[in-house]
Amino acid sequence: MRTLLSLLIVVLLVSGCNHIERATNNITPSGLGDSYTVTYGDGRYAEARTIVYKAANQYCEKKGKKLSIQKESKQMVLGGFGGSNVELVFQCIQRDDQEFQK
Repeated sequence: MRTLLSLLIVVLLVSGCNHIERATNNITPSGLGDSYTVTYGDGRYAEARTIVYKAANQYCEKKGKKLSIQKESKQMVLGGFGGSNVELVFQCIQRDDQEFQK
């Protein structure tokens, strides 16, 4: 029983990482200066929102910068029964950037 529980925990952790990795691989330049867009929709709004924020944050951290959110939008799929798509437009700014201090 203990082994089964441990296996289940590992599967859930890896599954969450795969969602963030998939969202990170989906980051594209937004066409608005130095901004990027990440979109994810696979489940509930709160889950999709958490995944896009984590993906954007990891993307900026890999560049040695901080995340600055420009815009977030939500789209319900199939009247809300199919989940939500969340789109995040963001910039990666220098850690000492005045915009980040606001």
